[in-house]
Amino acid sequence: DLFCLEWTISSTTITMTMSSTVTGWVAVGFTDISGKMGPSDVYFGWLDASGTPQLSDRTNGAGYVQNAPDAQQDGQVQSASISGGRLSVTFTRALDTGDVADDRVITDGMNVIWSAGTNTPTDPTATISYHQNRGFTTINFLSEAPRVSASPSPSPPPSPTPGPAGGNRFCAQGDLFCLEW
Repeated sequence: DLFCLEWTISSTTITMTMSSTVTGWVAVGFTDISGKMGPSDVYFGWLDASGTPQLSDRTNGAGYVQNAPDAQQDGQVQSASISGGRLSVTFTRALDTGDVADDRVITDGMNVIWSAGTNTPTDPTATISYHQNRGFTTINFLSEAPRVSASPSPSPPPSPTPGPAGGNRFCAQGDLFCLEW
C-alpha cells in the first residue's frame, strides 16, 4: 500500500501509526476543508540520520502554503522504523490537546489529509520537502466505521474486514484504498 494509517483510541488519547513506501517522511493531518492542505493540523514523522524517531506537530495556513512548527508540540513519538522499504512512525496525542493550533479528535467525520516525501528533514523545525504522494479521506475515528472518499478520484467503498487487534486501518494505493475496522 502507498500509505496506511492505523489507530487506536483510549479514553483521552489516540495512537496513530502512519506508514508509506516513500521513506523520507510521512504525515497525517486534520483539515477544515476536505482535500485541502489548509488550514490544517499536521503531524510529520521520520527517522533522522542517526536513526532516532522524530515527530513535528505543525500548522498549515489556508491554501497550499509551507507548514510551520507549532509553538506547542502535542504529539509524542513512540517509535519509527524502515523495514522492507516502508517507513512507519507511531505517535500518540490527546484527543483534545487544549492547543488552539490543534484540531480536537471528535465523533463526527474528520477530514484527513496524508502525504509522504523522499527527503528526510534535518530536524523538527526544518522545512519539509514537497510530497511525492498525497491524498485525503474522511474518517470518523471515535464511533462507527469510518466514511471514506479517496483521492484523486473516488473509488467504490471497501468491504469491511478485520483490522489490527483493537484498532482500525485506512490504506491507500494510488486511486485504490482499503479500510479495516
